[in-house]
Amino acid sequence: MNRFNNKWGAIALVGLAALYMIISLATGRSAASEPPPNLAPAEAAVDVWQATTLLAQRGDAAVVVDVRPREQFDLYHLPRSVSKPGGSAGAVLDAARGKAAVVIVADTDANASKLAGEIAAQDKAMAVHFLKEGVRAWYLTYVVPVPLFNEKPPPYGWSEAMAAARAFVNDGAGSPEDVVKAVGKLSTSGYAPTQLEGKKKPAAGGAKKKIAGGCG
Repeated sequence: MNRFNNKWGAIALVGLAALYMIISLATGRSAASEPPPNLAPAEAAVDVWQATTLLAQRGDAAVVVDVRPREQFDLYHLPRSVSKPGGSAGAVLDAARGKAAVVIVADTDANASKLAGEIAAQDKAMAVHFLKEGVRAWYLTYVVPVPLFNEKPPPYGWSEAMAAARAFVNDGAGSPEDVVKAVGKLSTSGYAPTQLEGKKKPAAGGAKKKIAGGCG
């Protein structure tokens, strides 16, 4: 008797599941019909290469908003970026009005991630990203002459690819296809500054000399 009940109970459950699926499809509640969620703050981080690709592909539909203090912005900033010192989510959205994507530059990744989350919560249609490691990473990539700080010469094609990428980030020159191709070459080359660290400092106090002989 128990076997009979269990069998028909399982059949009933399967039937209910099928009925629920049919109702969901009929009422437009299919998961496929839902818009994809915006990136979570942790997923919003983009490195220099990803940011360059995004800006090249989005073109005028993307904007870089720098929320660092003005004195930091004046020291160095990404070309064509917009300065919004201490910018709130609302201030960044105002700067990105009419755009489809925004890349945030902040003093720390933690602050950038927090702000990205606030912006994504206010505007779910906006693609929100932040530059991982901020302007330091950008500067080391596009401003520092890498061959000067690497004991090895650039790999084949690296110099031409870097020239193309710099022409885009500095002046907006080049087609998106050419920029993406150049970034692909650079990002997979593994060629980077390796001699920027200074010499190691001697241990504090140094090694003590051993005094020979006893007390006179």
